[in-house]
Amino acid sequence: MSLKRFNVFDVRDAVELYSNENYKEALDLFLKIHEYSLTTMQNSNFVIWHIACCYDMLLNPLEAAHWINLACDNDPLNSYFEGSRCVIYNKISDLLESKMLEGDVSMAEKIYTFIYKSGRVTSASQFTMIRFHMRQKNFTTAKEMLDNALGRNPYDRDFINLRKEIAEIEGDQKILEQLSLVDQVVGGLKDQ
Repeated sequence: MSLKRFNVFDVRDAVELYSNENYKEALDLFLKIHEYSLTTMQNSNFVIWHIACCYDMLLNPLEAAHWINLACDNDPLNSYFEGSRCVIYNKISDLLESKMLEGDVSMAEKIYTFIYKSGRVTSASQFTMIRFHMRQKNFTTAKEMLDNALGRNPYDRDFINLRKEIAEIEGDQKILEQLSLVDQVVGGLKDQ
């Protein structure tokens, strides 16, 4: 099967569809243009970025993230692409929280795993998952996640308080003493 030959006018048509908020049609055309570009070894980050934007506008942030990551990998110094990536990953974090509130644990874990594997874990997404594991009384996983979070930000009061809560439940005096010292440091930093 031979692919249709695409040119700059097809890209213009796809951009026009996107500009007119015909995201599905724009996405279909951008995907065909991208597929063709792979056969000619003339990959276009402009097209890849638009594919990400179409998926984003079609409320599919996980697929949008796949494409924006590709654009950023191809052009790591492009601040416009990186800005789009931040927006998309913020939407993914919102989706994670939404799925947790809906009780769709399976999807929430899938989303968190995606965020984790892409290296885009935020304190908010990690806090959401830690609270979930604590409600499920899965303290082993919650502790691992808290230790990771505290390793990145040892003075985060929310994470310290969650770790204290688990230590109190488990009667872990050693951790409670360590966290008490951290609390004193954090309190001292606040007073300055």
